[in-house]
Amino acid sequence: MEALSSTIIQNLPALILLVLGFVLVLVEMHIPGFGAPGILGVLSLIAGVMLFARSAVEALVITIVIVALLCIALSLVIRSASKGRLA
Repeated sequence: MEALSSTIIQNLPALILLVLGFVLVLVEMHIPGFGAPGILGVLSLIAGVMLFARSAVEALVITIVIVALLCIALSLVIRSASKGRLA
């Protein structure tokens, strides 16, 4: 448990950037356009991956996971918009 908490504390800036990036990209999905949330979200995700990954392979795996999660979120947003539930 101590090792987990020390790992989280050491990677806190990267985790904050990754969460902030996801939130901003999700905001951009709900409010379409190539605006500030999308740009800042992508930059935050890139910075978070750069801070979190210790090797190029780890960065690639993290990037693949991020892209997969964003694809799932986008499919849910598109499905919700097609049913008229997206405000």
